[in-house]
Amino acid sequence: LLLLQNEVKNKVEKRWLTTEELSVYIGYSKESIKNFIKDDELILNYHYYKKDRKNIFDKNAIDKWIMSGDNGISMSNEYLVNKILNVA
Repeated sequence: LLLLQNEVKNKVEKRWLTTEELSVYIGYSKESIKNFIKDDELILNYHYYKKDRKNIFDKNAIDKWIMSGDNGISMSNEYLVNKILNVA
């Protein structure tokens, strides 16, 4: 039963990752991830969110960022429109 529970747990894909989990997932150190945040390569409320003073990363947004291939930020149109409207 314990093996079955572990197998089911491994089949469920998490959307939200901690800094440690993201580090393993993308193969960068936790320090590199902190630098991505500091350098605004990862954007608050798009790539990650703050929950109880911890960073929680959106795996879907991270995947898009990685696949953009230009080390830039690949943001959705919806996010850009909301960002512009909130600034105005």
